[in-house]
Amino acid sequence: MYLDFFKLDEPPFREGCDQRFFYPSRPHAEALDRMLYAVRQASGMALLTGRAGAGKTVLAGMLPARLHGKARVLVIRRPPGTAKQLWRAVAEGFGLAVPRGATTTAIIGLLRDRLPSLAQGTPAVVVIDEIEAMPDAVLAEVRHMWNWQAEGRPVLRIILIGRPEVCRRLHSPRLEALRQRVGMGHRLGLMGRSDTAVYVLHRRKAACADGSPLLFTFGALKEIHAATGGVPRLINVLCSRAMDIAYALGVCKISSRIITAALRDAVRRYRNAPAPARLTFQDS
Repeated sequence: MYLDFFKLDEPPFREGCDQRFFYPSRPHAEALDRMLYAVRQASGMALLTGRAGAGKTVLAGMLPARLHGKARVLVIRRPPGTAKQLWRAVAEGFGLAVPRGATTTAIIGLLRDRLPSLAQGTPAVVVIDEIEAMPDAVLAEVRHMWNWQAEGRPVLRIILIGRPEVCRRLHSPRLEALRQRVGMGHRLGLMGRSDTAVYVLHRRKAACADGSPLLFTFGALKEIHAATGGVPRLINVLCSRAMDIAYALGVCKISSRIITAALRDAVRRYRNAPAPARLTFQDS
């Protein structure tokens, strides 16, 4: 089998937010530090943007552990389509029992009454992912959450996460009030060549407690960065396919030639079209 051949405990390049596989590259460490600062200072909502596959959702998953239990963190991964869905997601996410037929006003009232006592002096943090998929009317509701105050401080710390194009929407008149409440904005950068190499090797090591014969040559690591531009999701896709090819060939060393073959296959899968000899793998 695949894992037995490489002597791995689990696939090293699968998607997910497993903390063991998180590598704090320079751009990811900086973004996480800014999110932590926003929670602790509560000087305004925080907005984290980044291209698809850059690792925004992974950072959201890392936030609770980095706060070491000093905050209650709710991560909303499925963007709500209506205001009622948003308020219900927040209420139920913090453990409140919301009656099935409750109105939006009733849910808001329940949150106002119960949330301060539930927090018990610790910050309550709401992280909303993929906000680019939320209608303007639902995004506008978020500012009402920020307006709740207790002892001069917001009851909820709010972190918004989305793709860079959402910034243009926030400058529209309809969302002006929300944008004014954003105290910190940060764009998540991509990994450089060195970070990309360490990322690949870190995930390989995390997937095996006793060591693995799986190797990536220097040329392969260079090709991985050139093909993916340092986008974690694309790195995972490319490395997974490279391991499939290496397994089929019966080798444990992944060379630049295997990466080139994996790249061609990945492009075919993503674009359903024949690939020329040399391509840059871009996210679709």
